Amino acid sequence: MSKDKELQDAFAKLLERDAVTFSATVLSVDKEKGTCLVSSDQLEYKVRLASVINDSREKFFLYPKLKSIVLVAPIEEDIHQLHVVKYSDIEQLRLRIGDTDFCIDKDGFNFKKENESLRSLILELIDGIKKMKFTTNMGPTINLINLQDFVAVEDKFKQLLKDI
Repeated sequence: MSKDKELQDAFAKLLERDAVTFSATVLSVDKEKGTCLVSSDQLEYKVRLASVINDSREKFFLYPKLKSIVLVAPIEEDIHQLHVVKYSDIEQLRLRIGDTDFCIDKDGFNFKKENESLRSLILELIDGIKKMKFTTNMGPTINLINLQDFVAVEDKFKQLLKDI
């Protein structure tokens, strides 16, 4: 059977479905373009991860895990414009509004505004605390007595907050 005939049969099969939405398996995810490649009934489709994809930096995406199942639907009943409407497993959530970026995944989360992130500010604060010295009646202090407490808190923040 020729490739053209296979393609025609595949589109005919898609149009014969009772429901316009269908489930598919995620083959790959393009986070830069906000799309993913999915497979259903031995056909592969490039679908949007949001109903609107434009050049704006302000975006909200849920990125599905590879090999997970997604529910795909057409936009305005146009089967050439498919997008994901439901996810079985999510790898990452990403929200950008203006210069503010929020990201969460299995490794943690972080907020970033312009060049400052919550993670970098907290680690900078803890580093400053660890270097604190005080002047007493007997002269300056030499060491922070509870330095290890701050090192432990720093490690916890490093585990919770990830780099964006």
